[in-house]
Formats: sequence, structure tokens, C-alpha cells
Amino acid sequence: MEPIRRELKLDRPPKIGPVPDFAAQLVVLKEERVSAFSFTFGSLDAPIIRELHDLGMAVLGTATTVQEARLLEDAGVDGVVAQGSEAGGHRSTFAAPFEKALIGTMALVPQICDAVRVPVVAAGGIMDGRGVVAAIALGAAAVQLGTAFLATPESGAHALHKKALLTRYQADPTRLTAAITGKPVRTLSNRLTTELEKGGFTLPYPFQGSLSADIRQAALRQEQPELAAMLAGQGAPLTVSKPAAQLFRNLVTEAEQLAVRLSVGAKDAN
Repeated sequence: MEPIRRELKLDRPPKIGPVPDFAAQLVVLKEERVSAFSFTFGSLDAPIIRELHDLGMAVLGTATTVQEARLLEDAGVDGVVAQGSEAGGHRSTFAAPFEKALIGTMALVPQICDAVRVPVVAAGGIMDGRGVVAAIALGAAAVQLGTAFLATPESGAHALHKKALLTRYQADPTRLTAAITGKPVRTLSNRLTTELEKGGFTLPYPFQGSLSADIRQAALRQEQPELAAMLAGQGAPLTVSKPAAQLFRNLVTEAEQLAVRLSVGAKDAN
């Protein structure tokens, strides 16, 4: 990372911070009594989930395989988020090597729906009403969208990130890399991922992320998108820039209209 630091005129690498204290985070969660809690990177112990239930929380866990979905159901979650390989951000795999859990949303959702009794939320590659209808047709009770909302005015994503989604990277593929944070993450392809992967050595998560944090932050400050981390899913070329409320209304309208057309088509076929 040192050549990149010199290029960005950074004096010294950051200190590698401690691992976040999940127990302390859980205390805050209980104090706030949120209505719903969705977690990833593993499964919670059943007693913790029961405690959250006693506080009135709905609890969802993320799975990338059928095995993980069953483990989450056994732990007592109220629903399973089925994360397909198209999804942007970190891979949530925890019960298998991530390479064996790169299952597309279209293949993963119906398998998990057939394997568990709790509701399933489809995530990964869903960008518009077509994706919503497809996920529901596969058995999902709901959908979860991330990349689709990154370019909205309300999004906390950096302006350079939004611009990259809407222009430069429209035709570029995303890639999976562990070199940014130490855990496989889907991001837009750029020079940062290429340079970090050249090193050939990656610290475990989250230490790699601590070590690269100053580079990623400086790249945004200095408006050098090629050296910034820009997480996104494979649906990125479908990104649009609209207010979040309008985008949400469009999703609902598109899905409803498509569902009607499909219903009419099915009746005509009969």
C-alpha cells in the first residue's frame, strides 16, 4: 500500500484498531428497542435471539446457502435474507468457503424457500419492478435492495461513487475481492482493487480494512475515484438517479403493472 500512500501524499499508515465489541453494540440495540434487527456474517446464539424477541424485535439473519438458512432458522430467526452472488458489498457466507457459496439469486431463493418455514427476503441484483416480481414468483416474501438506492439524493454514498454508478462504470463489471477489507466484497472494478491484490497478502477482516482506510478516505477527499472503494452489485448498470421516495413508488408501480400483465397473459394462455 505504500506506493499508493505516497501518491496520495499520506505520511504514515493508520493504526490497526481493535475488533468492534459486538456485546457492547448489542446492549445499545436492546436499549433502543428497535422494531427489527437484521444481522450478517454468521448466526446469533438462540438465547440472544429469544432475548431480542422478548423485547419485541423481529430478527433476520443473512444466508448464502441452504445450509446457512437452516442454521439461522434453527437459531430462531423470524426471517432469512437470501443473499445471491450478484449482491454488492460483503459476502455474508459463514458456514462454507465463500467460493462455494456464490449462488445466484434466481437459483438461491427457491432453494431456501423450499428448505425453511420462515419468510425469505431476496437480495442481490434486484434493481427494478421486474426483479421484485421475479423474486416474489420464486417464493420470496419480500425483497432487499441496496445498489438501487445508492445514487439517490438521500444516500450517504460519496458523490464520486454516485457518478461512477451512473456514468463511467455503466459497462464495467464488478468484481469480488478480499483485498479491501479482508473479507470478500463485491465492488466496482478500479485501480484500487488491482493494486491491493498485487500485494499477494491480505490481513483478516476487519484488520485489512483498518489498514486501507486512510487510502480510501484520502482518495475521496482528493477526488481520485480509481483509488476509492465503491461497493456495488452486478445490477449497477441499471442504476438511476431519483429521489428515494420516487424510486420506491416506481418499484411498486412497475411490479404491480407487471404482475397484472403476467396474470392477464396467463388467463389468455388458458
